[in-house]
Amino acid sequence: ESSTAIECIERAIGLEPQWPTFYNNLGNVLWSVGRLSEAESVLRRCLKLAPHNVSALLTLAQILNNHDRCDEAIPLFQQALALQPNDLVALGGLAHGFSELGFVTESIATYQQAGQVSGDPQFLIAAATQLPLVYQSTAEIVAWRQRLLHETENLHSAGVTKHLNSTPASPIFCLPHQGFNDLEIQRKLTRLFAPPDLPAPTVPPRENGRIRVGFVSSYFNRHTIGKLTRGLITRLSRRDFHVTVFSVGRHDDAIANEIAASADRFVLLTRDLAVARRQILDNPVEVLVYTDIGMDPDRKS
Repeated sequence: ESSTAIECIERAIGLEPQWPTFYNNLGNVLWSVGRLSEAESVLRRCLKLAPHNVSALLTLAQILNNHDRCDEAIPLFQQALALQPNDLVALGGLAHGFSELGFVTESIATYQQAGQVSGDPQFLIAAATQLPLVYQSTAEIVAWRQRLLHETENLHSAGVTKHLNSTPASPIFCLPHQGFNDLEIQRKLTRLFAPPDLPAPTVPPRENGRIRVGFVSSYFNRHTIGKLTRGLITRLSRRDFHVTVFSVGRHDDAIANEIAASADRFVLLTRDLAVARRQILDNPVEVLVYTDIGMDPDRKS
């Protein structure tokens, strides 16, 4: 379906090359199927023709945010907010960009604004759980931990619960770096989330006695995760195991291609969480290895 949509939009651009909406639509479709460099190029073309196209600003900013280019994404989110105040995609993306760059005060304020506008528990939880990237002293670490516990208890008292049917829980990536026992904090945080409604998985009989194992990640490429898991995935005995690789997003480098080629089955997961869960259920495994636990708030859970 996506390939047909791309062909149709490209045909429309050929007929009307100065119409920005076509480039915006094409950029969104390319983004949805993981062709990110092409999507970026097309969206920048759209913005040259229509600098105030909020949709193109937001999509391009999200692409940059998701690829560690938050310093480039932040001005685009701010432009979108100037044109469309209180837009939740822009507020959420801006807050995430601030957080990734270590601007924790700005991140908290922006998440709080998004929470006030929407009442969405996701933003309220994010505002409560922000942490700095760097600390000046142990005392500062303790103070931030106390804030985290206090804010989490406030959310419990307010009855805040985030259901995980359509969006994943956001891990606190920086918490383990503090070097303390996080069990109490993690238990309190877990109580803020309600698990998704999922059907019981069914696993077909084994092929030739092989155990069905799956690996799911956003980082099956030239990334630490890709480097660490490449050997496990490619060298796992195919006499004993049937291997399915679930890749969140399309990647094109030597590691990504090697992992994909080695799989008995390769599944490109969509960015839509509910659809991605269905894709995994439709390709059942007995063991599912999720390599990104605690790393990536935008990926599948």
